[in-house]
Amino acid sequence: MLMGATGAAVAERLVLRTADPTDAVLAGVPARDVPAHLPPGRGLRVGTAGVREVQVAVLDVEDTPRWPDAAGPPRVPTMPEQVCVGSLSAPSVGLLLGVGGDDVRSVALDPADDGPCLLVAGHPRSGRSTTLVTLAGSCVRAGRRLVVVAPRRSQLEHIGANALLGRFGTDDGDGLDGCLRTARRAGHAVAVLVDDVELVDHTGVEPALLDLLARAETSGELCLLAGSSPDLVARFTGVGVEARKRGVGILLGPVSPLDGDLFGVRVPRRPERRPGRGLLVRRGEMVPLQVALPLSSTLRDAPPLPLEDR
Repeated sequence: MLMGATGAAVAERLVLRTADPTDAVLAGVPARDVPAHLPPGRGLRVGTAGVREVQVAVLDVEDTPRWPDAAGPPRVPTMPEQVCVGSLSAPSVGLLLGVGGDDVRSVALDPADDGPCLLVAGHPRSGRSTTLVTLAGSCVRAGRRLVVVAPRRSQLEHIGANALLGRFGTDDGDGLDGCLRTARRAGHAVAVLVDDVELVDHTGVEPALLDLLARAETSGELCLLAGSSPDLVARFTGVGVEARKRGVGILLGPVSPLDGDLFGVRVPRRPERRPGRGLLVRRGEMVPLQVALPLSSTLRDAPPLPLEDR
């Protein structure tokens, strides 16, 4: 079955003990993760959340099989088509992203655990720029000042001036480098947002951004980047490539297994495609995500952002 069309169409799999370890590999379990022994009912769940070990529960069968209480099985919440930051409770730590996971609750990025770099990748009109603006608002609420790098027109142009330390195109490498140095001397907590990151390679701002990525683990600065999935997956050098090495990012509207190659994961074969819908990837673990729409206060003299942006 695993080698047939039916098996290939099933994204979620529960792999119990098999006679041949190769069968578990065919089901999507990395060879290094195949246990030497699995007791009855113990298995590996393979799906959008990666590979997780589970133990199947046993029903009470004194008389007839029944659920533990009269209420029946728990209701699985439905992922909303869209959600606004203002309707969500702020996390105690980290940057609010939206809602997701099996229980469809607030999802946040915690730089202390997830690292200081996040790469947002998606196809056209998947919501990449909106995601950066949502993150920008979370950074401002966390007390950070913003530096924007945008090679072309972007929703980041409308971020309120009070939150900005500077906005730069691809030719102003000296300006970007000077802005970051000044912010470090002043002790500012800074988040650098880069839209269309695939367009900054071999430009004036590339050295400053590569330096930022190299020092971010110890400097306390954040680097939040967004770019085109097809362009990023085909590159072997550059700012986007250095960012993806961290293994933390958001895949918006993945359409092919190649999109998962950005972070070394296997994406669902038939993901739901709508703006802002995707997967939060944390070093091989995937969490279904609906990115929240940003607050209008994040923007300056601009209408509310549509979901169907870049």
